[in-house]
Amino acid sequence: PITFYCGNRFCPTCSFIKSGKNADIIRKVLMKARADKKTLIYGTFTTKNVKATELTKEIEKINTAFTKTLTVPKKLKENIKGYVKKLEIKYNPIQQDYNVHIHTAIAVINYYKNHIKTEEFYEHFKRYVKDDSIIPPDIKVIGKTDKDITKVANYLAKEDLIQNMFYSDEVSNNIFNAVKNKRLLEFCLSFRDLKKEIESTLASKVNTKKNKMPLLTTLTWDNNKKIYIN
Repeated sequence: PITFYCGNRFCPTCSFIKSGKNADIIRKVLMKARADKKTLIYGTFTTKNVKATELTKEIEKINTAFTKTLTVPKKLKENIKGYVKKLEIKYNPIQQDYNVHIHTAIAVINYYKNHIKTEEFYEHFKRYVKDDSIIPPDIKVIGKTDKDITKVANYLAKEDLIQNMFYSDEVSNNIFNAVKNKRLLEFCLSFRDLKKEIESTLASKVNTKKNKMPLLTTLTWDNNKKIYIN
């Protein structure tokens, strides 16, 4: 028997499986960063709501602005060693527009000696977005327990696209077209290497169990009866 999964990010079953795998990888990446004496912070960056016609352009704008915020300014570039980002889209049925925002977990060195204030993230982000009226990002330090990291990992990994499919076909199509061929979850800087390391470990564990399934039955073709028999 062969189990087939479509792999579509809008499929409830496949997105549930994918979110579970991603949550495990994110959790292990954050654990490794914490073990390496890095401070973990959690942030949410958002821009103004836009209409459907501007949705694709807004996704590109916030992605570019966010990446520049964490990697271009000297102080942030020197202290931020890795981060995972999750792009989310929320439909507002009252205003009939869309909010694009990014959730992120960031590994920082020298956090308590060379503290990066929320105002600094805000100043750089709104400069790259080219909009001084956007709200400041929500920045907080992730707790030091395994439970705190697991909670953040589960939140970053959750697949939220399906909730936008319950409004109308038009909204569904707008979301579908806007995220087509785009990565919603990304591991950047040192987190990219950590992710590869963890995935290679998981792959080796799977390979060790290959071909160890028990033999349930052996079927032979009966040419007279034209059926398989045990």
